[in-house]
Amino acid sequence: MLQLETDLKIEKEWRQTLEDDLQKEKETVSHLRTETQEIVNLKKEFLKVQEKNKQLKSICEDQEAALQELASKLSESKLKIEDIKEANKALQGQVWLKDKEATHCKLCEKEFSLSKRKHHCRNCGEIFCNACSDNELPLPSSPKPVRVCDSCHAILIQRCSSNLGEAGWGVPCGAQAAAEQVHATMQIPIFTVDAFTSRPFAGNPAAVCLLENDLDEDLYQKIATEMNLSETAFIRKLKPGDDFSKSSCFGLRWFTPVSEIRLCGHATLASAAVLFHIQKNTNSVLSFMTLSGELKARQVKDHIVLDLPLCPAYPQELKEVEELIKAAVGDMSVQDVRYSPDIKSLLVRLSDTYERSVLEELKVSAQHFLSAEKTGKVKGVILTVKGNSSGKGHDFYSRYFAPWYGVLEDPVCGSAHAVLGSYWSEQLGKKEMLAFQCSPRGGELKISVRSDGRVDIAGQSAVVLKGNLTF
Repeated sequence: MLQLETDLKIEKEWRQTLEDDLQKEKETVSHLRTETQEIVNLKKEFLKVQEKNKQLKSICEDQEAALQELASKLSESKLKIEDIKEANKALQGQVWLKDKEATHCKLCEKEFSLSKRKHHCRNCGEIFCNACSDNELPLPSSPKPVRVCDSCHAILIQRCSSNLGEAGWGVPCGAQAAAEQVHATMQIPIFTVDAFTSRPFAGNPAAVCLLENDLDEDLYQKIATEMNLSETAFIRKLKPGDDFSKSSCFGLRWFTPVSEIRLCGHATLASAAVLFHIQKNTNSVLSFMTLSGELKARQVKDHIVLDLPLCPAYPQELKEVEELIKAAVGDMSVQDVRYSPDIKSLLVRLSDTYERSVLEELKVSAQHFLSAEKTGKVKGVILTVKGNSSGKGHDFYSRYFAPWYGVLEDPVCGSAHAVLGSYWSEQLGKKEMLAFQCSPRGGELKISVRSDGRVDIAGQSAVVLKGNLTF
């Protein structure tokens, strides 16, 4: 009897457990049904949003096409206005500099003498030597060719060559007619500047082009490939009335021999050097509108100071880039590895036991770099070593390699020092540092890390070439 009561009790408990489980299952099923219904509702809502998005996309495409058409019309109108202004200026009478007031050529700055005679440019009114004004063009005020300086000749040919074929121009201006006569040849003022050095043939060379107007998009890359320097910079006027010697804000783009890049320090310094030293820009600070936002450059004694964004580098898992590091430094001892997403570069710090000479003597292979990079995120490798711990001399040394951009070694890289400045400031506990990039050409940079997330990078420059790009 006792056994029967026990069995009944167990069965009762078992039934209760089953009922509890069944109730939980019912609640689960109910909850799932509710969620399923919500998913169905969300799907319906998503389809509505998708349809709305499709409609908005169609509207945006129509508006974009309309804007492009308006932009094209506006561009044509601006060019027409410039031509009218030029004609008016000539009709009203150009204000010419008096012969007695001119002692040096406006362009080459050489002193006038019996053998170096003075010549007025019939377009800008300034006085030049024969070598800097040995060009003739018909102007709106003069149907016959008259003498113009090299700068005006290049600007007028470039402006009017870009206008050839535009509808609604009527009778072409004198310079445009000249451009037609030379089969639409375009001339662009171009300079080669060695940045982060005070002497020619050192530092990092950059080509700098001065543009009156935007070029066809493919021309930027073609010119950069032709120049075959680590970077070619293109400074362009933002408004028709801008002047390279008086305006303070310009557009700026940088191209390697294979692609456009978002940030380049040394080519920015080179661009500022052309405006300050060649164009005699009168402003104390220049602003450049770039893919990295607004960048500023100012003169401080014999240096140009760049205001760049500070680019932090974050700890990088060694295993991901082990093969790339080995391709860069072999079996050398590595003390730290960081990655900067801003410039897509890997920072490799060698052991403090190594001297500057070890970094200078390091041999690398571009092909090894390209085949060893497996992550798809690295576009540059910064190698660095600590400098003199006594506080005298350089705080750190570096080299920079970027075969992914068609540049095996960038001799002196400003953007890499936006990363190095952030890293070594943290490591050394210093805000003011002196750096040296010990490539075969070599270059020195003064670095000042600011509290607003920016870094001042200062360097000198040497202009080694002036001319016109003709095509």
